[in-house]
Amino acid sequence: MAEQISSDEGFPNSARRLRDTALNILENRLQILEIEIKEEKQRARALFYSTVILLVTGLMAVVMVSFLLVVAFWDYAIWVLIALTIIYVISSLTALHVIRKNLKPPPFPETVSQIKKDRQWLSSKKH
Repeated sequence: MAEQISSDEGFPNSARRLRDTALNILENRLQILEIEIKEEKQRARALFYSTVILLVTGLMAVVMVSFLLVVAFWDYAIWVLIALTIIYVISSLTALHVIRKNLKPPPFPETVSQIKKDRQWLSSKKH
């Protein structure tokens, strides 16, 4: 018995299904990218505002504490100022290290992960 190929099967319909599948995958990846872009913008905005508030209030606190310490230990003012300078430099370097550490993750991790999975899946189908 010879098998008949139905009109639903065949090269044109297979090519159409393949195209539709590829377009659906592309649309899905673009939606993930769009969501991640929105999340990155929100994260960056929150980080910026928090940083500005921290800088302003932190600077005011540092100025006030420094002033109070110099006045309280007026006889040793030069030593107090030297100690405060050392403390402020160490604090600044520590804060710089923390900021650099938090800025390391690459943007759009889920999109990159999905594209890598797609590439691995496609390369496994070729062999």
